Amino acid sequence: MSDIKNTKNKIQSKLEAIKKINDDPKAFVDSIDDKYLKDLPSTDAILGKKLSAYLDKQKTKSSNTNKDIFGELLDVANGFLGQNKNAGKDKSTLGVVKDCAHTAAKKTLDSARQIVSDNVNKVFFAGDGICGTLTSINVDQLTITPNEFDLLKMFTVDPSSPTGNIMYENISPDKGKQKVNRNFYTSFNGSPYQFNTNNNKTLFTSTWSAPNQHFIISGLTQESTQPKIGEFFSDYFTTIELPDIHNIVKTAMLMTIQGDGTEPSWFLDGMNEVQRIIKKLLTVCGPPLNPKQFTNHNPTKLFNENDEDIESYFNFDDVEGIDLDDEDTRKRRVLKFKDCNHFEVPVNGKMIEDFVYFINKKPISSVLNNTFSKVANDASAQSDSSLPTINFNINLQNLYILNVPKAIITALLSPKIIFPIVLAYKIVKNNLGPIDLKGLMKKLWKLFYGIIKDIFWFFIREFWKLIKVELKHFLEKTAKKIIKGKLKKYYVIIMALIGFLTKALEDGLDNCYDLFNAIIAGINGALTANGPIKVPNLLLIFADKQPGYSPERASMNISEKMSSAGINMGPIFGESNNLQTMIKSIMDGHAEENNTNGFVSSTNSLPVIVPGIGVIPPGFMTIAGKSM
Repeated sequence: MSDIKNTKNKIQSKLEAIKKINDDPKAFVDSIDDKYLKDLPSTDAILGKKLSAYLDKQKTKSSNTNKDIFGELLDVANGFLGQNKNAGKDKSTLGVVKDCAHTAAKKTLDSARQIVSDNVNKVFFAGDGICGTLTSINVDQLTITPNEFDLLKMFTVDPSSPTGNIMYENISPDKGKQKVNRNFYTSFNGSPYQFNTNNNKTLFTSTWSAPNQHFIISGLTQESTQPKIGEFFSDYFTTIELPDIHNIVKTAMLMTIQGDGTEPSWFLDGMNEVQRIIKKLLTVCGPPLNPKQFTNHNPTKLFNENDEDIESYFNFDDVEGIDLDDEDTRKRRVLKFKDCNHFEVPVNGKMIEDFVYFINKKPISSVLNNTFSKVANDASAQSDSSLPTINFNINLQNLYILNVPKAIITALLSPKIIFPIVLAYKIVKNNLGPIDLKGLMKKLWKLFYGIIKDIFWFFIREFWKLIKVELKHFLEKTAKKIIKGKLKKYYVIIMALIGFLTKALEDGLDNCYDLFNAIIAGINGALTANGPIKVPNLLLIFADKQPGYSPERASMNISEKMSSAGINMGPIFGESNNLQTMIKSIMDGHAEENNTNGFVSSTNSLPVIVPGIGVIPPGFMTIAGKSM
């Protein structure tokens, strides 16, 4: 991760330097520059819709060095989000970020069924898969215990409880899909659960045996037709009801403020174990590709990470890199506000009850904001108002945002996703006895890792597509300052900014090496663009085809060099670093002296052919003038 840290530090150093340039009250431009800048076309139509602020600056940083990639991305985004002063004021900064996360979540959920199916097909049927698509189901009946496919220990929670209302499918509306988790739980009362596909094919019938504490799964051969396992998977995944955005919002809120306190300890253990796996896997960068190329590539092929390392992540007893304090607070049923001096308050079950009641009745944003306000007010009151309510509120919202992609993955590790995998494995391996689910997940680590990784990086790409717009505007502002100083390469800078960022961010990035290299390359490309230019004739009077000297760009280069040398150029305790101001002041003074008294001279280094005159040999012409 050292390369990623270095790249991230370079990005943050550049962004901090750009802020200083944009905040400079004295525009380095004279009246003639302003006169001709009026002829430059507006780029608002090209750059598209602006997004307003996203994140308030974090007041403190987590001591955990193993941040997930989404957290790292938000750290980088903190350097430019909210810098668009002309953005709309109708939403809070964190409110816009939540909207972006929700939009990305919706897009991810739209593709979740295909992602899960693709990974199942890859591991079971492709190449060295467990079986072929034409392998028949030759067992009509088998037994399976809840522990064999309920990793979350969800079946220990009553669906009618506030937590159960979050974890299970909603009773209504009827989406014409099988509510598998809820139906399995309902069958505990002795009523058989028959799984029928949308075309009225019965895949199986489940009957709960209370004395033996297992489900009896029968009718698998479908009256001796012996269906193929490939068909079974296809019919099953096209029939089940998958989570929608309300399910994800509820799960993310449960992870943020916890339940009502009635959840059994088994469920808390299950949630902790699932979060361990997710936390480990969301810190995996993926293999570095060529940082100069952002070509399309299939994320399901990215299994060339260290296989042994990834497989070891499925050791549920391994707590390396895990914040055990988070697990402890869940078991003790307390909320800990890490950004508020680690202040703790007991979980207030009324908060999640109210949230669950209103989430399907009112707009999501309204319910979220009301819940955050209630929990923050309660925490502030219990602190005897020693800590401001706003601090608690920001802490909660930041944690909620980080939990959104984790909530998607948690929902997709529910029993209904794991059930057919375990069922098929038992059939093809002729292992009809009880199976250790954790051991099976380690055996099938490529399957579960593929699902988690592909879901997570799909979310990251969709989220990044939204916030890239703000980065464009942030860089556009600086690019214009550079142009005002020298009136050079307007079109190249802006088009490089638009073209490079658009390409880099839409070409299927799926590892953090590509992601962070895309950001820094986009910044560099926007501010140091090279290549052919098409400039109005009026501007050609004042500009040649070279970038020219820019004090702003020089300031950024110096900041980056100092950062690479180990000098801290980023924010210090959340405040701007004055070294950036010093560097900018020095470079502005140098530029002013150069513009006032600078002198340049040169000669022709190559022969010059002049029509009507002939060939002028090298060194014959001398050119002198004032520097620009």
